[in-house]
Amino acid sequence: MAYMLTSNVGYSTDTNASIGKFDRPIRIIIEEESNLCRQQGQYDKLIYNVASSDRFAEAYFLENELGILNAVDEGDTGAELSSKEIARHYVEHTEFKGDCVINKTLIEDSNRNEIAKRVRKLIRSYWLTRNEFAQQALYKGIAPSMTFAGKTFNLTTADGKSLFNKLHTYGTGDTAGTQSNSYYYANTAPVDSDMIAELMSAMAVMGRQMKSESGTPLGYTFNKIYIPGNRWALENAVRRAIGTQFRPGTSDNDINVLAGGWQLIVLPLWESDVDRFIIQSDESNRYNGGSMFYDRTPFQISRNDQFDRNDNILLHGRARMSVVHNSYKHLMMCSLVGTSGEAYNAATATDPSTVGAATQLVI
Repeated sequence: MAYMLTSNVGYSTDTNASIGKFDRPIRIIIEEESNLCRQQGQYDKLIYNVASSDRFAEAYFLENELGILNAVDEGDTGAELSSKEIARHYVEHTEFKGDCVINKTLIEDSNRNEIAKRVRKLIRSYWLTRNEFAQQALYKGIAPSMTFAGKTFNLTTADGKSLFNKLHTYGTGDTAGTQSNSYYYANTAPVDSDMIAELMSAMAVMGRQMKSESGTPLGYTFNKIYIPGNRWALENAVRRAIGTQFRPGTSDNDINVLAGGWQLIVLPLWESDVDRFIIQSDESNRYNGGSMFYDRTPFQISRNDQFDRNDNILLHGRARMSVVHNSYKHLMMCSLVGTSGEAYNAATATDPSTVGAATQLVI
């Protein structure tokens, strides 16, 4: 977090002094509020690999693996291992701005409390923007793009499909194929912990068997589950499914294979009309650079050095950041859609980018 002061020419000393006496308190408030907000909301770090950038845009090259080493006789040389580019993906950083008004009356009256309140609100606006951006770019991934803060953002992966899609591609030539990371489950019964445990286990196994660009299973363990903030029955079922030592929803003492291995993350901004969840592998996300959150320019606040025609001082907030999903293989989505599962999925037969493109899950 940076608080920058401009130094414009032609302003009177009296005006600069009347404004400048609040600079130090404002700096302290910015630092305190930034630290508080950073602790309270970290959806960017929970979902993404967070990285800084010093470029206009970031590029990602999807390649296949080098493969296994050659078994050779003593003294012999091994064959050269090589990889091939499958696809490339890039994202341009977006500029976010917002102003906070402090009028001359507050400064004349030295109303520090009200000035502090407005500065804190500007800081919270930045962190709210950051957290909303991070969350929406995940749960809106059933579509190829989303609109956020007045701009359209691309939600496709390197293969050109929406983040959650039943026709994702992998490999090239003899190793090429398609695979799904989006499923629906035709369910008419009330959601409970035993059902969720079965679905999570099935989804985690399919995620583990997700193929690499060389056509071999990746083998990553899934460890996070994201759910909508408005599905209370689903939340209760997930908490029981991953939080009990023995098998949930039964009277026997069989072990619960999910206990201790999962982290539940409720996304409060995600409001869904059906029970739906997303699971994630942190291993796969880190290794493959799956979902990236880039900080191009940290949030900065600057101010003008004189009152404007309305006797206001403007604090200008500005940051540049971006979100991109390079890979889909670290994420799986499952939707519980009742007996109308085929109707829910009907439009996807011809257009793999259609919202809701999913494969039926049978357990």
